[in-house]
Amino acid sequence: MPLTDGKRYRGMLNRVSTNGGLTGANRCQCPSNYTSHTPLNLCFRLSKDKQTWESARQICESEGSHLAKVKSTEILPYLKEQIKNSPYIPIGSHVFIGGNDKEEEGIWRWVDREHIDMKSPVWYPGEPQGGQKENCMLLYSIVDYLVVDADCSWIWYYICQIG
Repeated sequence: MPLTDGKRYRGMLNRVSTNGGLTGANRCQCPSNYTSHTPLNLCFRLSKDKQTWESARQICESEGSHLAKVKSTEILPYLKEQIKNSPYIPIGSHVFIGGNDKEEEGIWRWVDREHIDMKSPVWYPGEPQGGQKENCMLLYSIVDYLVVDADCSWIWYYICQIG
């Protein structure tokens, strides 16, 4: 039976083994409006509309997902390709992801409160540098979609993630 929402999918994700094989008779797949990053067993959905960071977070959560966590250099090239090939995101557009330091300046966390590795190569050199005015993570098109800190009230596209 195909899965139609992120909440049901999340339970299925745990049934996929670390090598990508299924651990039971159930077939694991992303909801129809998500794309699959098979090696990491993750699903992503690029928005067709622009929102503030907080609105984007709420939309993703209402679908049973969360704003994307770009935790590794494996995920970033995949997302760049998805953005660049999207018929909905115009060339040169920026894209919100799920990191922020809204709660405590300089302490960056993903939307699930997991600490962010500030030494990660996904950050653009010199970032974050926006101080108290820029507290949300953005894939910035001008620097080939590396991560920068941005004003959370800006209105941009966003990426939801399951897994």
